Amino acid sequence: MTRNTRAESQAEVLAILLLYDCVFDSVNSLSSADQARLAIQANINLAHFRFEGFDRADGTKEHHYAILQSWIEGGALPRLQAAFTQYG
Repeated sequence: MTRNTRAESQAEVLAILLLYDCVFDSVNSLSSADQARLAIQANINLAHFRFEGFDRADGTKEHHYAILQSWIEGGALPRLQAAFTQYG
């Protein structure tokens, strides 16, 4: 399996950021059960997501990029897209 080029990785990050912009604005309005289902389906930890500063004003873009990049490299993009489609 080949590694993505930097441009491809950046495009994937932008795709995830767009998904987050659309979906995570409303995650807090989901019931706890729906939040749990979303987290399980996307194989992510929403508490970790919040802890890492995505919903805090002091979270930097570079910090967000690094976390998103690690998720991309772990193959999270298809899981996130599939899970968010059901809740978007």
